[in-house]
Amino acid sequence: MEYQPNDFLTTDEIAKYYGISKPTVYNRKNDMRLISRFQPAIKFGGRRIRFKELEEFFAYFGTPECRNELNRIKALNRSKK
Repeated sequence: MEYQPNDFLTTDEIAKYYGISKPTVYNRKNDMRLISRFQPAIKFGGRRIRFKELEEFFAYFGTPECRNELNRIKALNRSKK
């Protein structure tokens, strides 16, 4: 099934589209929440994610810049506790 850039997808739809498990989708959604430029894509209390930003995030996710940014944010969160 093809999605338009402004479509909001559920966890099930994301798992089927990318061929990944639901726990992986939840982990990626939590990673998206940490990065400020992807936060607006998560709507309805985290139940739906905009397809356009989801595509951008999955392209960005495997890069060293993303890993460094996530590690930096997670380290800041740990130090605040």
